[in-house]
Amino acid sequence: MPKDKIKKIPQLPAMALTRATVEASKSAKPAGRGCHAIIANIIHGERPMTDAEETPSTLLDHLRLARQSSDMAASLSASQLKSAYDVQRGPFRKRPYFVSHSSTDRTQDTSNRAEEWLARRLYQQGKLRLPDGNLLQLIDYQFPLKAARSDAGIGKIDLVGICEGSFGLVELKVGRSNESPVVALLELLAYAAVVRDNLEAISGEAMAKGRCTHALTATRNFIVAPLQFWAKWAVGRRTARWVQFCDIQRELSRHFRIDCLVLHPDPAQASDTESFECHWVDLC
Repeated sequence: MPKDKIKKIPQLPAMALTRATVEASKSAKPAGRGCHAIIANIIHGERPMTDAEETPSTLLDHLRLARQSSDMAASLSASQLKSAYDVQRGPFRKRPYFVSHSSTDRTQDTSNRAEEWLARRLYQQGKLRLPDGNLLQLIDYQFPLKAARSDAGIGKIDLVGICEGSFGLVELKVGRSNESPVVALLELLAYAAVVRDNLEAISGEAMAKGRCTHALTATRNFIVAPLQFWAKWAVGRRTARWVQFCDIQRELSRHFRIDCLVLHPDPAQASDTESFECHWVDLC
């Protein structure tokens, strides 16, 4: 066939090709396989983004994904969490922080119920002696942070207190909890970021209600759990996760204080009259 008879296929620019692909996908049926089907499904809102497609930016993003996937938790680094801590803002609660406690507020999750029971018992004890000789005066438990019901992923701080003039945040874990220490650290950091943005309001309310006598301008952060919780992560196949946690905790402690403490005796074995005390966790 003569060359002048051959029709040339018009070449679309790369941008035009991309736009054409997307426009075609909008009118395509979401069902089916292949690249076009995936694009169409995302556009039509019929397939949620996968963890691999989502780029978390705040601590709450990281926390949600880490709870969904142990692989996501295993991929986290201290620099990621520090950056996420720096960019997270709010929420800014307008309602009181120090509220009355009701049995109707209790969660239905077994492990969380045990943590709520432990938080209440420690609060009733009134204080915790720390390994450095200081006292953490416990002033409330199940401390709310949400500004609205729609604030997804924001729970309540297990315990709060005063230590050396700082506002103490305590993340509790019970021995039978299978949540990794990295997730516990993420929870603590997410709550600490919210408190950082609301500390002036929290401090003012605490003084007005007689919970403290001076303004609170800094925080001190604690992860507290019985030995059973800590020990299970330092042996066997979980060792890599333990090393990761130790590395993250060590690096982040250069920016803000995070104390990891063993609660003694184990709450599951303690009598009703025993008092609790804390020891340092032997980090790797």
